Amino acid sequence: MIVGLLAAGMSPFDAACAGAWLHGATASEIGPGLIAEDISDTLPRVLDRLRSGRP
Repeated sequence: MIVGLLAAGMSPFDAACAGAWLHGATASEIGPGLIAEDISDTLPRVLDRLRSGRP
C-alpha cells in the first residue's frame, strides 16, 4: 500500500502515515482474525467512507 502511495507521488513520510492509517482503519472494520486478503476486500469501503467524510 505504501509503495502505491509513493508511486502516486506522495512524499515518503506522508505515504507511510497514510498507509499505516488506512491499514489500521481497515483492520478496525474487519476485527479479529484479519488476513491479508481481507484488507484488499475491505479497503475500497474504507476509502469510500473517507471520501464522503463519514467517520
